[in-house]
Amino acid sequence: MGATAFEAASIRVNADGGEKNNRPAEEKIVMEPGGLRMTNVTLVRCLREAYGVYAFQIGAPEWMSSVRYDIAARAADAAPEDQLRLMLQQLLADRFHLTLHREQRNLNLYSLERGKQEPRLRDAQHPDSKVMGLAGGAVLFRGYSMADFIAALSGPPFRVDRPVRDMTGLTGKYDFELKIAPDEAGMKSVFEGMLKAGGDAPSVINLVQDQIGLRFKAEKASRDSLVVDSAEKTPTAN
Repeated sequence: MGATAFEAASIRVNADGGEKNNRPAEEKIVMEPGGLRMTNVTLVRCLREAYGVYAFQIGAPEWMSSVRYDIAARAADAAPEDQLRLMLQQLLADRFHLTLHREQRNLNLYSLERGKQEPRLRDAQHPDSKVMGLAGGAVLFRGYSMADFIAALSGPPFRVDRPVRDMTGLTGKYDFELKIAPDEAGMKSVFEGMLKAGGDAPSVINLVQDQIGLRFKAEKASRDSLVVDSAEKTPTAN
């Protein structure tokens, strides 16, 4: 059995307050065998990474979605991603005195389904390499599974406004594009607007439906949720 705690970890309140040059600062998360680095993250985002849930599945005080932190943690030995997530759970419990419990909650969600026409997806040229890039006003997805795509839609700048579950039956890796604006300058403006507004789910949903041929069906279902019982804003000293 692997280690349950990091060998060393530094946690600091992010000095930018979530902004950089009067613009929303990006959240950055890097998980690698030797440890993890998380920049400008909220505790809700940390819980998402640690437990593999959506923000909508987390019941937490409001400050846990606004106060931001920089976290760097080093593992004693190389560890796989699932083990790093367990170690992050322990780190949050130790340093923020975080306690929580699980319960079933009825949530509004989307089921991602096939439309009437065949989805406009191409078999991935490099299925073992997942890459998301920008070009000509479009977001380029390369080597993406439906699970990867759903995860991208749930994060910034898209932030689809409820959980999405995959009901497409598509099991491969695909190459496809999502046109956001006529050019890169227009795309930058749209993304900045999404970040400031906390996401722009309706337009993203429409883009996916119109351009890729997948549809979002609004539903309600019972989902496993995390409920925070207690946590402290200031982590214990490094």
